[in-house]
Amino acid sequence: MLIAQLTFRGMPLVQGMTLTQLIRLHELQDSEMNSLLNAAMDLPIPTLPEKQICLGKHTFPSVGEMAGHLIAFGLSQKLGAEKIGILTCIAGWILSAELEPQQTVCIMGDAIQSAVLKANPTHR
Repeated sequence: MLIAQLTFRGMPLVQGMTLTQLIRLHELQDSEMNSLLNAAMDLPIPTLPEKQICLGKHTFPSVGEMAGHLIAFGLSQKLGAEKIGILTCIAGWILSAELEPQQTVCIMGDAIQSAVLKANPTHR
């Protein structure tokens, strides 16, 4: 269901298949998957044509692709599904508010940095 929600929001199926393998590799529990699914379902459904989304040094053509990247990033940083879900929700709120790209970069950068530092205090 998570991959279906993200592909509905523009994530390429190939990225979805890779994300599925990554999720299996990290052996997420059902409750963790539900956290990610709920966050994905809260993402805005894009209207066509969708403008590109800037996040740090990355540019994404769709909400789904950006969310897939956030989930993969969160798993690689061992943030936990709840924190990844929160980051995904924050991204959705920012997109819904239609903030300027630089505002988005600042807010997401701060949120990601905060989550990474709290998950791994040795990164300071």
